Amino acid sequence: MRTTVTLVLLGLIAGSFGSYVIKKVHPFKLDVDAVEKEVPAANVVSFSDILNLFQAETLDNGAKDRLTEFLDGLKSKLQTEHQQHLELYTQQRQQCSDEFAFRTSEINEAQAALDTSNTHRGLAENDKEIAGNLKDLAANALNIYTAELDALNVARAAQIAIYKLHASDLQNALDQIETALDYLNDFELQAEGAVPSVFVQLVNGLLAVSVKTGHTHKVLPIYNKLLQSHSRQGGLNLNDIAELRELIVNLKANAQESAIALDEQEADNKATYESNLAQLTSVIDGLNAQIAAANIYIGKLNDIITQEISIETMAQGKIARNTDLLAQAHAVCDDADVEFQQAERARTTQIELLGQLENAIATLEAEYEDSLFPEVGTLIKTD
Repeated sequence: MRTTVTLVLLGLIAGSFGSYVIKKVHPFKLDVDAVEKEVPAANVVSFSDILNLFQAETLDNGAKDRLTEFLDGLKSKLQTEHQQHLELYTQQRQQCSDEFAFRTSEINEAQAALDTSNTHRGLAENDKEIAGNLKDLAANALNIYTAELDALNVARAAQIAIYKLHASDLQNALDQIETALDYLNDFELQAEGAVPSVFVQLVNGLLAVSVKTGHTHKVLPIYNKLLQSHSRQGGLNLNDIAELRELIVNLKANAQESAIALDEQEADNKATYESNLAQLTSVIDGLNAQIAAANIYIGKLNDIITQEISIETMAQGKIARNTDLLAQAHAVCDDADVEFQQAERARTTQIELLGQLENAIATLEAEYEDSLFPEVGTLIKTD
């Protein structure tokens, strides 16, 4: 427990040996524990020695010298302590300044990295969105062109089926026409007579085929001619046979022209199909390549985004750590400031008190010289 001793030094004006007047001087406070802690008792007088000096009968020169040495030692100790503390404080302030600058630099560096990473990630996410939109457009276009390709193949298959059917019908008609001409030639050798039933069947077959090939108008005259000759007495004559041959030959020529036109149409259809197929295939291949490239690019952007997020996390962690360390450094340095200022105030107060004590002792020495001091209880007041 710290005891504060209030030493009230009174200036005395001597009137006589048995009577005197006591005059008060300015009081001051002296921290006994602090004083005795700062100065080793073995080397200088203690505060108790000061009290003993005040209780002595006279303030002799030896006591005065020891007291002066004691006070000078205290002041020297305080000055040394002040210088050492100031040097330590200056060093601490420099260390604090260096620490503040370092932590602030670390925070600024991390913040710059965070800002740069945020920018890079934003650009990557924007590019990823654009690439995704282009990929979606390519996918939608691919669906459209794939559907067109499927429709083209279906249409081409239908064209081939129709071509084969018409080609077969025309070939069947030509075969029957050839057979009809053969029969007509044989019938012509017989000059005149009834129309053979086989020939009539061939004409009926041609009429049926003509419905499919679109040559009914060419077969009907032949069929009508047969009906006329059949209804006429005597049957066919040479003129009838010549007319029939002419009609059948014309039918044959017409069927051949239709077959040639059908082949030419098929060739045109095939060429158009192959051209459209090549164009669609090229577009589809290009769209597939675009989608594949977009997937690769999006994958790279995802890697960049992941990397930037990692950088941001590390930067944020670095900012948080250095912010905490900076706050701790400020707290430590602020405590050091408070400690130094408190110590400086204490030392200043102690030096002022020691000065007051020196002045008080000088006053007592001058006023009392070899006279007796008053009782110590009238001089020393303990709080």
